[in-house]
Amino acid sequence: MNVYSLVLETAVLMILTGLCSELLALGTEELERRLDKGMAGGVILGLMTAFPETVFVIVAILDGFYQVALGSAIGGNMILFTVGMGIVSLSYSLKYKTSTVKLDRDFTLELKALIISLIVLSIITIIGELNLVTGVISLMPYIYYVTSRYRHFSSLEQHEKEGNMKKGIAYLLAGGIPLVFISDYFVSAIQNLSLYVGFPPILVSLILMPIAGELEEKVSAIRLIMKSPENVTTAVMSFVGSKIENMSVLIGIIGIFSYGGVALASDRTEFAAVILVTIITTWLIKDRKLGRIEGLMLLSLYFILVSILAFTSA
Repeated sequence: MNVYSLVLETAVLMILTGLCSELLALGTEELERRLDKGMAGGVILGLMTAFPETVFVIVAILDGFYQVALGSAIGGNMILFTVGMGIVSLSYSLKYKTSTVKLDRDFTLELKALIISLIVLSIITIIGELNLVTGVISLMPYIYYVTSRYRHFSSLEQHEKEGNMKKGIAYLLAGGIPLVFISDYFVSAIQNLSLYVGFPPILVSLILMPIAGELEEKVSAIRLIMKSPENVTTAVMSFVGSKIENMSVLIGIIGIFSYGGVALASDRTEFAAVILVTIITTWLIKDRKLGRIEGLMLLSLYFILVSILAFTSA
């Protein structure tokens, strides 16, 4: 198979992944109407929008492509904390004629969990190996986040809300089942493409897999924001919730199920870039605000970092 066929195959698989991801988004939005913003946005929507990367990681591990698994796990943070946040900021400012996105006080819990996840990921990067022990440790931030969110949700007064459960589940199955089959071909295409272009598999998967896998998350965010300005917190919560999962659960899965562990010595540059992006984004939204200029800066940061990574890997 020549490089042009590989590029075409990868492009088609990205489009199919995007369509499956959109069905997942529709199903999740149907289910989230029955829950509060934190559970709906951060946990449910975040969990389901991270489903494509989760499938990619599991399939890559089963195939023995650990660098592809790593790139898929951390690549979402790179694109969502830059391009994703930039899109949220610009969409909100254009729709509602304001220069600053203001998030609800409830978002503080996401910030705490994100900081804990960031600290754990940084420690694992310094250690330089993903194994059973570091994999289990990596799971802790997400367990803390979900249990904290559930306790908060349980303490609220419950009201009957709209939302068609059967319709939501049908959308999730329609998007999730095909994605499981597509992902195996996608992972193989990424591995083969990286061999042809001469870039490390972790870099190729870090760039390409999130573009397809995160498509529905950006679409969901824009759709939520267009409906109501109050939905911006839910949109950002879904971003942060899914990336907390990526940094903890997906990294943990790789460590736990990789035979003999995975050395990170050759991948520290990519991990450092993701950690840097996460630190910058966390710093910008620590006051629960995100300005239009800051959104543009994050958009630019993505292309700058990808260019640097491509240059250093060439």
